[in-house]
Amino acid sequence: MSAGSTSRLFTVYAVVVVGVAVLGCLMLVSAVPAHRSGPFDVVALAPAVVALPVLLAALGRRGAAGPVTTANTVTVVRAVLVAVVAGWAVLVALGSLAATSWWLLGLAVVALLLDGVDGAVARRTETASEVGAVLDAETDAAMMVALSVIAAHQVGIWIVLAGGLRYLFAAAEAVRWAPRSGHRAPLPDRPSRRVIAAVSAVALAATTAPGLASGVTCALCAVALSLLIVSFGLDAFWLEFRAPSGVVGDVVRRASLQRGVDPSDVLTEHPEAQELHGSDRRDDHHR
Repeated sequence: MSAGSTSRLFTVYAVVVVGVAVLGCLMLVSAVPAHRSGPFDVVALAPAVVALPVLLAALGRRGAAGPVTTANTVTVVRAVLVAVVAGWAVLVALGSLAATSWWLLGLAVVALLLDGVDGAVARRTETASEVGAVLDAETDAAMMVALSVIAAHQVGIWIVLAGGLRYLFAAAEAVRWAPRSGHRAPLPDRPSRRVIAAVSAVALAATTAPGLASGVTCALCAVALSLLIVSFGLDAFWLEFRAPSGVVGDVVRRASLQRGVDPSDVLTEHPEAQELHGSDRRDDHHR
């Protein structure tokens, strides 16, 4: 397939996906009771109009590398659902829709279930990519923001921190840790990070179920926020005190992220790092 054909395919794909998301948000706006509707309800379209093209731009960076994969499509379907949930969050903030609804809970549950499907499909079809991982992460982050805004209508503004932690961490990483090492340091693989993210999202989604006691809703939000603070706190601690820095540190990090790779083997491929490593050893010997 030529680059031009691939570009046209991405354009059609983006138009269809954004169209579906906009249609879903329009249905939300039309469902607003007449006595609660307002002139600003149309803002509920913003998540679909703004966020989805940004996410689809990541797919467009694949260029002529190939068409959108099945795993990418699953993630984009999830992004459509997240855009609708975000549109609901806008209407909740405007006071036009309730923060609890079985429809809202259903949308959130399906989106969360698909979160486990896209990764499994990518691994099974051997189509995992950095672009897919970024798209998946951004969709997860948008979902947490939307759910936290909805939950804030019930428990207070403090729960919005659950959706903002990821962006605060990224800002701190860019300002504090990336300049120190010269680039963004990859975090070590920690399975608990994924578990905490999933449990927190489920807890926030559960708060949208009608009929929950206010105490239960507060407890679910407190659990979600506490877990996220612990998870991001562990990553911040590692970046601040444990992450290697400099050329040798970069090599060691790369080796640690590749199962079965010894740092010394990687060092041999980088003469500059090997020279610095030898200098470090000589300094240690003299001391």
